[in-house]
Amino acid sequence: MKRYLYILAAIAVAFSCGKDPQPVEPPVSEGRVTLEVSSESRQLEMSEDGLAGSVLFKTKGGSVVLDVLTNQDEWSYETSGEDWLEVSADDYFLTLKAEKNTADKSNSATVVIKASNDNQEVSVTLTVTQNHAGVPEISLAENEKRFKAYTELVTEIEVETNQDEWDFDCTCSWLLIEKEDNKIRLTADQNKTTYQRIAEIQIKAGEDSDWLTVRQDGTAYVRLSTQNVATDDEGDTKTLTVTSNPELDWKFETDGSDWFSVSSDGNQLSVYIQSNIGGNQRLGSLTVTVGEPDNYATAKVNIRQIGPDTEELIYEVLISEPDFRLTGAPVITTSTGGSVTVDWGDGSPEETFDSRRPVHVYKEPGRYTIEMKGTAKSLEFSDGESMSPELQSVISWGKMGCTSAADMCLGCNNLKSIPNDVAGSFASVKSFIGAFSCCESLEEIPSGLFRYATVAKNFEDCFSHSASISEIPEDLFANCVAAEDFSYTFYGTGSGYILTTSTLANFDEVRALASAGKIREIPGGLFRNCPAVKQMDYVFGATAISSIPENLFAAQSAATIFTGAFSACVNLESIPVSLMKGATTAQDIKYMFAGCESVTEIPSGIFTNCSTVTNLEYIFYKTGVRKLQKGIFEGLSGVKTIGAVFQGCTSLSEIEPGVFDGLTAAKSFRYCFSDCTSLRQIPSDLFRGLTAAYEFTYTFENTALESVPEDLFAEARDYSSADFTYMFADCANLKTVPAGLFNTFTKVTSPGFKNLFYGSGIETIPAGLFAKNTAVSTGFEEVFSNCTSLKTIEGPIFPESTSVSSLAYAFENCTSLEAIPEGLFDSIAGSKTKFTATFVSCTSLKSLPAGLFAKNSLTTNFSGTFCGCSSLEEIPSDLMPVDSKATSVKEMFAECSSLKSVPSGLFATTPAVTSFEGTFAECTALETIPEDLFSAIGTKTSSITFSECFMNCPALRSLPAGLFDTVRRISYIDSCFEGCSSLTGESPYTIITDAEGAEKKVHLYERERGDDFPNAPVSASAHAGCFAGCTGLTDYNEMPSDWK
Repeated sequence: MKRYLYILAAIAVAFSCGKDPQPVEPPVSEGRVTLEVSSESRQLEMSEDGLAGSVLFKTKGGSVVLDVLTNQDEWSYETSGEDWLEVSADDYFLTLKAEKNTADKSNSATVVIKASNDNQEVSVTLTVTQNHAGVPEISLAENEKRFKAYTELVTEIEVETNQDEWDFDCTCSWLLIEKEDNKIRLTADQNKTTYQRIAEIQIKAGEDSDWLTVRQDGTAYVRLSTQNVATDDEGDTKTLTVTSNPELDWKFETDGSDWFSVSSDGNQLSVYIQSNIGGNQRLGSLTVTVGEPDNYATAKVNIRQIGPDTEELIYEVLISEPDFRLTGAPVITTSTGGSVTVDWGDGSPEETFDSRRPVHVYKEPGRYTIEMKGTAKSLEFSDGESMSPELQSVISWGKMGCTSAADMCLGCNNLKSIPNDVAGSFASVKSFIGAFSCCESLEEIPSGLFRYATVAKNFEDCFSHSASISEIPEDLFANCVAAEDFSYTFYGTGSGYILTTSTLANFDEVRALASAGKIREIPGGLFRNCPAVKQMDYVFGATAISSIPENLFAAQSAATIFTGAFSACVNLESIPVSLMKGATTAQDIKYMFAGCESVTEIPSGIFTNCSTVTNLEYIFYKTGVRKLQKGIFEGLSGVKTIGAVFQGCTSLSEIEPGVFDGLTAAKSFRYCFSDCTSLRQIPSDLFRGLTAAYEFTYTFENTALESVPEDLFAEARDYSSADFTYMFADCANLKTVPAGLFNTFTKVTSPGFKNLFYGSGIETIPAGLFAKNTAVSTGFEEVFSNCTSLKTIEGPIFPESTSVSSLAYAFENCTSLEAIPEGLFDSIAGSKTKFTATFVSCTSLKSLPAGLFAKNSLTTNFSGTFCGCSSLEEIPSDLMPVDSKATSVKEMFAECSSLKSVPSGLFATTPAVTSFEGTFAECTALETIPEDLFSAIGTKTSSITFSECFMNCPALRSLPAGLFDTVRRISYIDSCFEGCSSLTGESPYTIITDAEGAEKKVHLYERERGDDFPNAPVSASAHAGCFAGCTGLTDYNEMPSDWK
């Protein structure tokens, strides 16, 4: 047997026009078996775990109906005991029945109810007994009694008992209970509340008892979800909810009008209003009645179909709290003028407001219909502080002479419906900017909304972000002949709130909203009568459209801006070739199809008539295009910027030769193919004829390019500001490039080639790669940074030049580079080049060629040049240039953890160095340093720092005594030997001759400023921790505490 769960009639909301309660089927489960037995009868008592229970019949017998609820398809029962118990069952109930017991002993039986599946069986065991004759008993002729609220308030119920004495137990303030012979008399007070009252009375005789449940109806009441049902002349079906006493029935009755009809379903009323195009206003009503003649309530619903003769602005608000102050819709000020008379819909007297905005305090929460009549320049429902969440619907726009509807319903997130303009309400309105933006609950745009908006120019943001709208009427703008601006008009319409400034930055979030949006189609003739339009930017952005009508912009020959028109339309599958045929004055079409990831093909000739366009940035960003065919940019002779046009097109794998033909004015191709992760090859004539092109930053960044044609830039512009920064960055499959790739660019200075191959898969750099780029200054900085696969530099790659001012981080983190070719920097000998961190973190570099910087005597900065070269084992003694002008070798060899020794004379030719800060810090394998390491230092400088110079060199075992003999002008030496824990012997000192001619040993920590030491690190900060942790030095204990 299969059991369904019933919604009990006792707690159901009962309407005269409602339906009987229906069973709810619990889900069938293949897991845990559930079984529950219950009854409305008090004769059943169940244990707490629900697995056992008892049923007691009195002597006179009777029946008990048990509800059996299980999640299995079948349940069964079995009985044991005497034949006195009759048991029957159907799909839903088990019925126990006993006849009168005339015997002098009690009856007993057992009933076991079972439910099971393949894995489990659950049973409920019931012990059923019946009293024998003579056992004290009491029972009532009725166990349920219902009183009306005001009438028939007295009744009597017979009591049957075999005992001489009986009593009752109940305390109830509204019910008088009296005992009269073999009856119980009940007298109820009138119930002036709207709630049904319930009392439970227990009747007792000896150990036995019975129960009486008394219910009294509440005072009838009825509340409707609205008191007004209204439509425009097109008609509609409106639904309202009836809330009333659950215990009372309700009905409805119309006024007999034949232009509308009413039907009911549960507690819902549906009002169907017929079409009346062009007809005058029609008024009608229906009445809902709850209860009976002696206890009833009524509510009236006004039915209105507005027409050309409706002069009132009519709208509905929902007030949720008492004493609520509401600001009325028209904006009336002393400067704008205007006067309105208002019926606030709460029974209060009408009010007139002259040159001030109407306000009203509602005493009670509820739904109110407001009617206004008069004049006002601007119609706006928000009050500047609140976006009017109270507004539920607009019934009529009225005739108020408004000239502006800007932000009219902006942010009214509970606004559910608006009407057509049937009375010429918007005949003088020029602006609808943001009129219905962010109306989250607005489900429909009426087709005649702008029927009379013939002078309106601006529809910017009109319906943007209104998430519930699912359709755009084709005739919406049919009469808007003066319209000029449709910017963002339907941006995010049907999708929700999407911040336009972060559409691309938060594309994953935008994708989820736009793909599930409700707007799926654009009517083909939407703008057919709007020839004055100038702006269409983001008009349909972030909607769920899947196609675009071919002639959508056929009438927009005056439009200049189409920026982002279909941006983030992720469901859009194709672009019609004739879409822009009529847009002959278009200038800006950037972002137009950005994020249209379902578009797989761009039709040739789509822009044939668009010669005035100047900017294509991001136009096909993140589309699903797979192949670029020749002719897609045909006609775009005025375009100057092609930036990011195909960025993020991860499916793009093929480019036809001549794809950019016709873009003769194009200057910038920045990010053009960036993140096209399927693009492996490009045609050699990709940029043919592009004689104005010079900006290629990030052009092929993060693509799958495997090779680059040598003549790729053969026809590009040779320009001083040419930009190739990050052009091949993160191209993991690119192993090398042709030596003559950049020969065209002899004038480029900066930014030049910065980060050109950053993070790419380059393995080999051909000799002479930049040989012709003689004007570059800082443009080689970070050029091969993070090229972790770079193994070979085939020879000198830089130009013969006096202009190269910096090679900072040029080979940073080239972790596979093992050797540097001789003479790599000879060609820039005449340049004042900074070698800051040039080879930083080249962890495979084991040795340096002799004379690597021999000709770079003009260089002043070698800071961090080989910092982090953890495999470097040897430094040539002639590394530095002769007659060097170097002033800083800060961290030059820091973290070279394989370096064991420093050659004698390393800095012999660099007398101008002032900073040795961290020069050999963290050289953890360094064991010895030469005594003459700093012998040339101090002869031409007045202030030198050795801060952290040898910090954390734990393998360093001793220090030459005369290490700093010639260095008499030390300004800082803090932490110089900190962490050199293996040091032994005496710390460095200098022998001087005192005033008496005697030789004197002066350690670093004993130096004082004077003739012998013109500058000394005497302040605490200048020498702090100089020998910290060097406990093996013989003079460690003699050192002042702030030196260690």
